[in-house]
Amino acid sequence: MEVGDEPSFAGADLVLDAVFGTGLNRAPEGRFAEWIEAINASGLRVVAVDLPSGLDSDTGVAYSPCVRAAVTVTFTLPKAGLLTADGPSMAGDVSVADIGIPTEALVAIGLGAQS
Repeated sequence: MEVGDEPSFAGADLVLDAVFGTGLNRAPEGRFAEWIEAINASGLRVVAVDLPSGLDSDTGVAYSPCVRAAVTVTFTLPKAGLLTADGPSMAGDVSVADIGIPTEALVAIGLGAQS
């Protein structure tokens, strides 16, 4: 298998989107924007890792372009942006995956309920 400069979806059954993560605070540009547009134009089912690339994790604003995911697997707790503004329509079905962060750590930073 060769990794090229352009996305290739030949033989793919789905696209796993992990182009950008939670730190994005502006519209994707250049090659990144082209990749996101190619993902959306692929016609394939898209699964986003943590949140769709191009979505602001705090505000839920979908920058242009933004991946349209069928499913988003987010980690530990859902990001606020998945639940507000454009988030629900861009994220599709959201599942939260436990990655082993102790409840005590979440409580210590003000997230999660103490038992």
